[in-house]
Amino acid sequence: MKILRFILNIIGVLFAALVGNWIGERWRSADTGEAGHEIALVHSGEEGDFTIAVNPVMTNFLPAVLAGLMSRPAGWVMAFVTGVLTARFMGDQYEEQFDELLRGLMPGEEPTETPES
Repeated sequence: MKILRFILNIIGVLFAALVGNWIGERWRSADTGEAGHEIALVHSGEEGDFTIAVNPVMTNFLPAVLAGLMSRPAGWVMAFVTGVLTARFMGDQYEEQFDELLRGLMPGEEPTETPES
């Protein structure tokens, strides 16, 4: 029973963080007028294949998930609130730096250098 509760807690935190990110992104888009980041990518192939991929902004999603997993008893509430706030106030301004950090941590991968103009 504890294993099931643990798994359901993780699923609830992940879902709450995604929904919070989505709402925060809509809020940011409404306030700033900028086009918002889409959480889900929908693709249909040539053979009629239909694919939906979840694509959150990781620099907003990971803090929400961590806050939700570290709080008790209702971690999903903290994940939701943190997701809304990070997506609203941070946006995707740190996403490129986070991507570079991950590329630098991968073995055999060198960080990409941007040519200076």
